[in-house]
Amino acid sequence: LPKSVRSLGISAFERCYSMDSIYIPPLLSSMGEKVFYCNPLKTIIVDKANSYFDSRNCNAIIETATNTLLWGSPSTIIPNYIKTLGNGCFSGRDRTSIDIPNSVVCIGEDAFFANDSLQSIAIPNSVQCIHKYAFNGCCNLKSITLGRNVRHLGYSAFGIDWYIKEIHYLGTMDDWCHIQFDSEDANPLMFQAELYIDNKLVTDIRLPRDLKRVNKYAFYNYNSATCITLGDSIQYISDSAFCNCYNIHSIKSYSLLPPFVGTDAFANMDTASYEFYAYVYPFVIPIYEQTEGWNHFRYLPISADTVPMEGQQPIVEPTRTTVTFTWPYIEDAWCYRIEIYYPGQRLPFLTADFDFQGCINRAPSTSTVP
Repeated sequence: LPKSVRSLGISAFERCYSMDSIYIPPLLSSMGEKVFYCNPLKTIIVDKANSYFDSRNCNAIIETATNTLLWGSPSTIIPNYIKTLGNGCFSGRDRTSIDIPNSVVCIGEDAFFANDSLQSIAIPNSVQCIHKYAFNGCCNLKSITLGRNVRHLGYSAFGIDWYIKEIHYLGTMDDWCHIQFDSEDANPLMFQAELYIDNKLVTDIRLPRDLKRVNKYAFYNYNSATCITLGDSIQYISDSAFCNCYNIHSIKSYSLLPPFVGTDAFANMDTASYEFYAYVYPFVIPIYEQTEGWNHFRYLPISADTVPMEGQQPIVEPTRTTVTFTWPYIEDAWCYRIEIYYPGQRLPFLTADFDFQGCINRAPSTSTVP
C-alpha cells in the first residue's frame, strides 16, 4: 500500500485469493470489517512508524491500543498478551493447528471460518465469549476442548454440520448449565457430539444440588445420556433445555416443589415408552401431577437403598434425653431414613426421613413406648 493511505474500507481486499502479502503504511489508522476476509495472506509487514497497528514479529496485524489481533496468517503464533481474536482474523487461512494463549478473553465472529485442515481446537480457561460462526466451515474439526469460563456461545459458533464428535469440557456440570447459548445450533451438542466432564462421558445428567437454573439449550439434542437427576434446589428449567434428548428414559427430581418448565424444555422425549418414568418423593407426586410442564409424566416414588446398621449401636447419653445414631456414609445419597423399632414389634414406632438440611418427614406410630 502507498505510504499516504490512511484508511481501508469494508471488504477492501476480501477474497483476493491471489494476494499473499501486505504492507501496512505508517499513516494507516483505520480498517473496515472484512478487509482481508478469506484472504490467503502469508506475509504481513506493519511499518514500525505506525502508531495504531503493529505486528510484534508474529506475522500479523495487531491493534496496538486494544491488543486485538485483527488479521493473521498460516504461520502466525498468537502472542500471549492478545486479549481478542478479531472478526475473521484467521478466516480461510487453512491452519492445521492453532494455540490460543491464556490471555485471550474473546473470539470474534468468523475468526477461524473455513480452516478445513483444523481437526481439533483447545479453548483456554481465559476465554469467556465465542461469537457466532467462529469455527463455521471447519469441516474436519472433530474434537473441542472448551474452557470452564466460557459464558456465551453465539449462533453456530462451531458450525452447522455434524462433524464434531467430542466436547471435552474443563468446567463442572454447574458451569455448563450456566452457559448462554444464543440458539440450539450454538450448542455443539446439537450435532450429537459426546460431552466429557472431568474426562468422563456424561451418560447421567446429574445436576448439582445447589443449582437453581438450567439455561436454554443446555443439553439440546444430547443423546448420550439416559437419565436426568435434578437437585433439591432447582427452580427453573429454561426453554429447550433438554429438547430432543431421545434416549432419556427417566427423570428424577429431589425438589419438593416442581420447577418451572420453559417452552419445549422436555420436548420430544419418548415419554410414551413403558420404560419412561419420573421419580419424585411419594408425598409430592400429586403436586407434580397437577403442575403444568410436569403433568404429562408417569410417576414412581423415589426409592432408597437400604443399608443396615450392622455392628453399629446407638450411643445413649443416659443423663440427657438424646440418642445419637451413627450410620454408614452413602456416596451421592440425597435422603436418609431412620426406623426405630421396639423389641418384639414388627412395625417401627418412629420413622424419620432426613436430608442434609434437617428432617423432611416424621411419622410416629400409635404404639406406646415405655
